[in-house]
Amino acid sequence: MSGRRRKRARISGPDDSAIVTINVDSLRHKVAYVKRAVDAFRARGAKVNVVCITESRLHAGIQSRSVDLPGFHIAVRRDRGRDTGGGVLIYAADGITAYESWKAPADSNTEAAEITILKSDNTQAAR
Repeated sequence: MSGRRRKRARISGPDDSAIVTINVDSLRHKVAYVKRAVDAFRARGAKVNVVCITESRLHAGIQSRSVDLPGFHIAVRRDRGRDTGGGVLIYAADGITAYESWKAPADSNTEAAEITILKSDNTQAAR
């Protein structure tokens, strides 16, 4: 075995909407991988509206535009900040109104966030 860990992507959600979770172990140079994963899920008929990234390994010195995902906007970005690991980032599909509705306390050893997704009439669709 080469010692490289295989990246895994999961999909969940109702038939008409999907949430994809990917542990990228550093997003900065893997946006193309994330795009290919989203495209693969869409090719299987999934309507991917949310992409959750774990182990993003971003920090304040990395601009959000450098990790733009075509067709999505960044709803949440939580960098660890104190070392090179960790971090979460949540993309929402363009046209989806989503905002961060909860985050882990700053003194926590974990990065966690919750988003609320709104329907077109601004009522809550999911949280």
